[in-house]
Amino acid sequence: MSSSSELLERLNPRQLEAVTHTGGPCLVLAGAGSGKTRVITHRIAWLIREAGIPPAAICAVTFTNRAAGEMRERVYALLGEAPEALWVLTFHALGLRILRDAAGRKGAPRPGFAIYDRNDAIGVWREAQKEARIDVGEHPPQQLFEACSRAVNRLEDPAGWDRPGQPYEQRLAARVYEGYRSRLRERNAVDFDDLLLLPLRLLGSDEQVRAAVHRRFRHF
Repeated sequence: MSSSSELLERLNPRQLEAVTHTGGPCLVLAGAGSGKTRVITHRIAWLIREAGIPPAAICAVTFTNRAAGEMRERVYALLGEAPEALWVLTFHALGLRILRDAAGRKGAPRPGFAIYDRNDAIGVWREAQKEARIDVGEHPPQQLFEACSRAVNRLEDPAGWDRPGQPYEQRLAARVYEGYRSRLRERNAVDFDDLLLLPLRLLGSDEQVRAAVHRRFRHF
């Protein structure tokens, strides 16, 4: 476990400023190799040890499981232990935890929902495409699925594509998309895009879900 002085002594002045910042949001703009992960992990350790913030009130989010694992290990090394209830995880994992806590509420899947990986999801898409009588040889299911996935990640609803003036492939994708979503609901399943989109919608529409997140976390 690092002492308070050891925790801060390897930081340059700008890193130190970010790590010990108080009083509201802090935005750090930095390039590759400039120590962004060091700042985040040292800040988490500083908040717990020096600012007295409970680990359960801190959430750190990153893009990949590998990055999240590295961040956790660095924080544990700085503190000399693995703090109970500290959340250091990916955006998808954060969304999953929010969905599990909100399961059964309007806009969330039912309790015990399944998570379909990309291959499972494309398999369901293929079923919906065949039912829509859109040839899977002429219009590869993976291609239509990926087009809709990209749209969802732009917060665009592919269901609105099926209208005059839209590109032909998009109109076909929209017709399959409705059946695909219906099948997931019937099976109480979500895909990886849902792990981002559904929690975002819940936080925007459900005051109880939003309040629960606000009550738990003091630092993101």
